[in-house]
Amino acid sequence: MPAPPGKVVLIVDLHADKKKLVTAVPKDEEGNPATFNGTMTYVGDNPALVNVTDNGDGSATFAAVGGLGNLGAMGVTFTATPDSGATPVVRVIAVNVIAGEAESFDFAEGPEEEVTPDV
Repeated sequence: MPAPPGKVVLIVDLHADKKKLVTAVPKDEEGNPATFNGTMTYVGDNPALVNVTDNGDGSATFAAVGGLGNLGAMGVTFTATPDSGATPVVRVIAVNVIAGEAESFDFAEGPEEEVTPDV
């Protein structure tokens, strides 16, 4: 049974310095591959965190904006509107922007200590 509108159906982890292609794959109510005639759109709710580029073909590119501390979660609403005039299918994708791989290091110094204690 399909998820109700507004419920997250996919969680995508995206490193803060990466982008990812997401493609909608039509299925029937049993989960079999199906055809879809209509329009499919993707709309992100936080462009300061992730740029969502709808490719117009049922796919979208999610690109993290990046920047120090620019991490967190956002939602992308996918809407498939059938040409037949049937009720649109609306699904929500959660995108978690997470830190990238370590490429640099900072160092923290401890306090100076006596090598040979004074007597």
